[in-house]
Amino acid sequence: MKTKLIVASLFLSLVFISCKDDKQKETPKTEEVKVETFDVVLDLVVKKDNMLILLYQDDLGQWFTEERTVWLGVKGKNEAQTAVLSLPEGVLPKDIRIHISSEPGQDPIKFNSITLKYKNKSFVVNQANFDQYFTANEYVKFDAATFTATPIEVGGKYDPFFGSKETLWPILNKISDGTL
Repeated sequence: MKTKLIVASLFLSLVFISCKDDKQKETPKTEEVKVETFDVVLDLVVKKDNMLILLYQDDLGQWFTEERTVWLGVKGKNEAQTAVLSLPEGVLPKDIRIHISSEPGQDPIKFNSITLKYKNKSFVVNQANFDQYFTANEYVKFDAATFTATPIEVGGKYDPFFGSKETLWPILNKISDGTL
């Protein structure tokens, strides 16, 4: 009888020890930390492979520089697609400039909207209000009626972009500080 009791005790001890080991081997569950970035979301139709470039200033006393640039390659499609240009974490822009092509020969680009987003705040620029917030430079032939931008060469130079107007700067600030 004593032997059965000792064997049963050993068996139960082994069961409890092995269960304890299994619990220790489980990896603790960690929550995925979502990176909070300021995003410029372009809803557009780009028919040829292209490179979109976002330049930003995080202080209005600066010039646009290569260090403050986000590049995004997009594949050509005949239907609308979304291109998200995310600034580095912690960077909140005071001014932005959107380059719509890096190589000559790009087909016209049809915009549907530009959404500026940070955390749970956003602001949509669409066809109705686009010219209040952005202006095309001399390397863009912009048709406001169709919301279409055609990159062009001028005098052998090519640098098509939309610069933001001063009216956009307070909007960028309000999105960044959450007061929009």
